[in-house]
Amino acid sequence: METVVGLCQGLASGQCRRNLLISLFIIALQVAVKVFRHHIDCTSKQDLRKFRRETAILAHLIHDNSVTLYGTTEGFGPTTALVFRWFPDGTLFRLITEQGATLTIRSKLKLLHGIASGLYYLHSFPVVHGGITSFNVLVDLKDGDYKACLTDFGLSNVLCAHLKERRIEGSTVRAGAIRWAAPELFRPHDSLSDIKPTTQNDMYSFGRVMFHLLTLIVPWHDIDEYKIVQKIQKGEDIPRPEISDSTSDITDARWNQIEQCWSVDPAARPSAFMAMNFLKSELEALAADNDLSVFGLPSHAIEARVILSDLQYPNLRKPSFRRQV
Repeated sequence: METVVGLCQGLASGQCRRNLLISLFIIALQVAVKVFRHHIDCTSKQDLRKFRRETAILAHLIHDNSVTLYGTTEGFGPTTALVFRWFPDGTLFRLITEQGATLTIRSKLKLLHGIASGLYYLHSFPVVHGGITSFNVLVDLKDGDYKACLTDFGLSNVLCAHLKERRIEGSTVRAGAIRWAAPELFRPHDSLSDIKPTTQNDMYSFGRVMFHLLTLIVPWHDIDEYKIVQKIQKGEDIPRPEISDSTSDITDARWNQIEQCWSVDPAARPSAFMAMNFLKSELEALAADNDLSVFGLPSHAIEARVILSDLQYPNLRKPSFRRQV
C-alpha cells in the first residue's frame, strides 16, 4: 500500500465518489489516501458489495486511539483507495527511530496505554486488527504529549481474499510483518481460509510493540525474516535484554507483561482490557513517585524517613501526600 497526501477540496472536485464520507462544510482537510499497489480481485458483484460493506463498517469505528476511515475514492490507482486523516508526525516506528532516546517513560507508557485502549475498543465489537506493528500505529503530537492511533485495522479481513500480495508460504502473514506476528499463524494449515486473525494474535503483536517501545530495539533486529520463521517454528523467542541504563524501562513487572503477551498458548495472553489496566496502574505508580519527588528525595528515601520518625516520635503525625489540582 502507498499513502498519498491530498486535500479534500481537491478530491471533492471530481475524483471523489459519493461514498466519500466527509462533511461538506469542511472547506479543506489534509488526508492520507491509501492506494493498493496490486489490483483488488473483486471479480464478482458479490465480492464488490462485500468489500464496500466491510469498509463501511470500518468507517463507523470512531475512537480517540484509532484512525477514522473517512471513505473511499477512485482515480489514484488500479482500484478503490481508502481515505484517512493525515498524521504529519508519522508512525510510532519513525518516532522510536528518530526520537526514542529522548522519550520519557511516561510518554512511552501513555503511548502503550493508547494502543491498548484502541485495541480494547476494536475487540469489543469484535473487530480484529490483524496486523499490529510499530508501522501501523500513527502518532499525534498535541500540547507536548504523544497520542497513539491505530491504523489499517480490519484490513486483513477486508482485503485478505482480494489482494495479491506476497505472503509467507502456508500463512496469512505478510512479508515485513513476521517480526510482530504470533507463532500460531506460521503453523501448517490445510487451507489459508482456515487461518483467521484473532484478538489473541493482536495481543501477541502488542507485546512486540511494547518490547520495541520500551527497549528501542526492533524485534529480532539482527536476524533476517527467513531465520525468524525458523526460530519461531522451533519455539524460540526473544530473550530479555541485559540490564543496563538503556534498558532501565524494562522492569520485572513490564517484562512479565510482555512475556504474557508472548505466551505460546493464545488463551493465556492478556486481553486488551487487562493490558490497558496494567498500563494505567503503571502510569498511576509513576505519578505517585513524581509526587513524592517534589520533596527532593526519591520515594524510597521518603518512606525510610517516615518510618524513622515513627520510631523516634511515636505520636508524630505522618505527612500526607496529595497531588495539587
